[in-house]
Amino acid sequence: MSVASASGPFAARADNLKPSRNLGLRLLPKVLTRRFAAEHANGVDAVIELRVNESRGGPEVRFTMRIKDNQLTVTRGGAPEAKAWLSGGLNDFVLIASGATPWTELLASHRLELGGDPFTALRVPVLLNF
Repeated sequence: MSVASASGPFAARADNLKPSRNLGLRLLPKVLTRRFAAEHANGVDAVIELRVNESRGGPEVRFTMRIKDNQLTVTRGGAPEAKAWLSGGLNDFVLIASGATPWTELLASHRLELGGDPFTALRVPVLLNF
């Protein structure tokens, strides 16, 4: 078990306090970029919005994920032109990214939501190695 997966449940509680939530939100684009599986992005040209739900630590925050030419860029801010979106708590994104909880489990329990174009939305977990 890696340190990341072992610390996932602990790190996931970071969303409850404003300072740790802010740190988590600053790190999220880097984590997503590192998890990106370029080998699965052949022919993908998409804009996807990532919505981090409001919590006790702060308001909803949105990110724009642009996939083009087998590269991912993640910037803070909404994406009105997005083909698809993912929505969940920062806690849940930490659990997914650390490998502590499968994204399918969070989707089944309605803690993670996918929307927009279903074909694009369902590719996101594969593209991010979730």
